[in-house]
Amino acid sequence: MKHKVILVAFVLLLCASALAQYPQPITQTFTESTTVAPPAILNSQSYSTTTNTGVVVSQSGGSIAAGTYRVCVTYYTATSTESPCSTDTATTSTVTFTSSTGTLTVYPPVTSGVGLVGSNVVGWRIWVGAASGASGAESVQTINNTVCSLSSNASACSLQSPATFTSSSGFTSGSAPTTFAAVYPPVANQANQAVFENSQYQYHALYWVTTGTVSACTVNIQTGSTIAGLANVGQTLTCTASGWYQLPSNATANYSAINVATLTLGTATSSVTFYEVIQPFNPLGNIYSALYAAIGASTPTTACGAANGGAVAFIATPTTSTAATWFYCNASNAWAAVTLP
Repeated sequence: MKHKVILVAFVLLLCASALAQYPQPITQTFTESTTVAPPAILNSQSYSTTTNTGVVVSQSGGSIAAGTYRVCVTYYTATSTESPCSTDTATTSTVTFTSSTGTLTVYPPVTSGVGLVGSNVVGWRIWVGAASGASGAESVQTINNTVCSLSSNASACSLQSPATFTSSSGFTSGSAPTTFAAVYPPVANQANQAVFENSQYQYHALYWVTTGTVSACTVNIQTGSTIAGLANVGQTLTCTASGWYQLPSNATANYSAINVATLTLGTATSSVTFYEVIQPFNPLGNIYSALYAAIGASTPTTACGAANGGAVAFIATPTTSTAATWFYCNASNAWAAVTLP
C-alpha cells in the first residue's frame, strides 16, 4: 500500500511540474484615440487657455500687408500627423492690420485640460488664410527657427514657444486640415506593442471594438523572429466596425503584434480598441473560424497545410441568413470551398 501511495504522489508531482511549465495564455490591448483640435484663436487675448489660443497683433515692426486674415492652429505629432485646425468660423479668429508694417505673434495652444491624448503630440503649427479669406481656407505657414523654437519634430513649433511672423507672403488661400489624422498610439505600432512568445504559441485571435465613426481602418496580425522582422500574416482586416478574426495557422514565432496599418477617426470621440488573445494551442485543434463581416471577404487569402502549421479547415460565417462556407485544405495546400446547408 505504501508503494502505491508513493507512486500516486510521484505521478501527481510530475503532472504538477508539467502544468507549471506549460505556457500561460497572453493577452494585450490598446485603444487608438483622436488628437482633438486645439482651442480656437481669440484675437482679444494675448495668452492661451483651455478655451482659447492667444494672439497679438502689432501694427509695426514687420511688413504684413493691411487686411483681415483668418487664423487657426493645429497640434502636430512625433510621427508627422496633424490634428484638425482649431475652429475659425468666428470673427474672433481673425486678425486685422491697418498698415503694411504689421507683425503677428501667435501663442502655443495648451495641451492639458483640453481632452488631448498626449505623449505623441510634440508641437503645433499655424495656418493663415488670404486677406478676407473664408473659414477653412488657411494655408500652413513656414516653420523654422526664426519663427519659433522648434519641437523635436522640426516641422512644428515647440509647445512652449510662440510663433512670430513679420511678413504676409505666406498668408495665402489653402485648405486647413479637418480630419482626425493624428491618433495615439501612432499607427504601424508593432515595435512598441510586440509580444514575446518564444515560439511556444500556436493560437492568435484579434478582436476590435469601435466607438463613434471610424472613416478608415485596416489591421493585421504580425509575427516574426525579431521585432524588426515582424511581417503581416493572415488577412488584412477592415476594422471600421467591431469584429474579430482568428489567424488560420498553428505556426509559432518569437514575437507577434497587432499592426494598425491605416486609421482615420471621424470625430473627436471616435476610437478603436484592439485585443489580441494568444494561447499555446488552438482550442479547436486545426479548425479555424472568423466573422465574415470582419474579414470582408468570403475566401481566406492565407496559405494552408504545411505552410502554416497544418491548418485543415476554416469557416467563414456570414452575418446574414445566407449559408456559411466551409473551406478545407486540399492536396495542393490551397483552400477549397464547400457551402454548408
